[in-house]
Amino acid sequence: MPAFSPRVVAILPRLCPSTWINIVKPLVALHEAGRVRAWVTLESMATPLDVNEADLVVFCRNVRPDRAELLRTAIAMGVPVLYDLDDNFFELPPDSASGRAFAQPDQLAMLTEYLTAASLVRVYSRPLLTRARLLNSHVEMVTSAVDLHQVRQPAKSSGGPVKLIYATSRLDDSLGQIFLPALRRLMDEEGPRVEAHFWGPRPPAELPAVRHHGVVHDYDRFLRRFSAAGFDIGLAPLADDVFHRSKTNTKFREYGACGIAGIYSDVEVYSDCVRHGETGLLVANDADAWYRALRQLVDDANLRKKIQQQARAEIEEYYSQETFEAVFLRQIEQLVGSVQPQRTIEIHAVDGQPQKPRIVRLVGLIPQVIGYLRRNGWARYWNALCWIGSSGWSMVRLQWRLRESQSGRQKQANKKTYPKTS
Repeated sequence: MPAFSPRVVAILPRLCPSTWINIVKPLVALHEAGRVRAWVTLESMATPLDVNEADLVVFCRNVRPDRAELLRTAIAMGVPVLYDLDDNFFELPPDSASGRAFAQPDQLAMLTEYLTAASLVRVYSRPLLTRARLLNSHVEMVTSAVDLHQVRQPAKSSGGPVKLIYATSRLDDSLGQIFLPALRRLMDEEGPRVEAHFWGPRPPAELPAVRHHGVVHDYDRFLRRFSAAGFDIGLAPLADDVFHRSKTNTKFREYGACGIAGIYSDVEVYSDCVRHGETGLLVANDADAWYRALRQLVDDANLRKKIQQQARAEIEEYYSQETFEAVFLRQIEQLVGSVQPQRTIEIHAVDGQPQKPRIVRLVGLIPQVIGYLRRNGWARYWNALCWIGSSGWSMVRLQWRLRESQSGRQKQANKKTYPKTS
């Protein structure tokens, strides 16, 4: 264990739910507790000097080849690298919307370089553990968390409609097709007794009565609004293929934390954590199975309440933010304690190429923007701009918070202690 507070720099592609949940929140908590000196920046803003000042560099979902200098600087200087990955980009169809963003040949080659070079690769599923171990022997599977401090108590009224929710940040959503026939049948039968909500993707035209909620790009704000809405039943469909089996159980954590009785596809991601009939319902991916599960929870209020309570207890016991922070702290201390990086004061070139001025890099984004528009159209471009704008503003606030804490105006959370983890 290092005898000092290590300087940990997280260099992220953007502030999306994955980077926020798995990297930013635990790092900020450890920083405010005085256990690390954290700095978080976007890879579009980072330079090799950020790496030069670090005792550990953290990457998460980075795949852009034009940012390779950041990884290569860390390797050249002997700075340990932790790479966090919660999606199996190797199994993404390259012609899909996500595949164009993460699974082109040059991006997968860059991801392979990250995974091969990392001092530690952190994953969240067994399929991804198996894949990462083909490239690196230092791989650890961890359990993610949900911040219960962000969860609000909903004002539920007795006698109202049963509120169903389907939530995802994907614009191009195909998973909803798994339950749509069952939901349509239920709504035709029940009318106003059932109130369906879609959070993120717009509901299909054949379900005009469904209420729509737009994507909330700030994850903490999303969790506060989502929990306060008072939903009763949550839908979590998932395809049974390698890509989807490599995902994390985010919906189980969110639904359980918010007191929502979930219906989950009976695939490994959920069958590993959901106890059927106790903390949720596991169903096959066919319309009849989804209909029977929906009907059961709509009709049986006692079962619904039991699942809501037991799922919440499960989240409190196994998915606490504090436990996840303790695991992260243990990994940081092990990595920093194992390497003494060699420092240089100035970095003028990486791999023989001079560092480009920021204005040149910004101008270089123009052809990328044009290419993105041609490939994806205005709708996805506008959504990407919203994510970028949210990331930029959130990053400004986050960096201000880190500076304030570092300057000595730390909150009482500085007294927080963390349990030992194996």
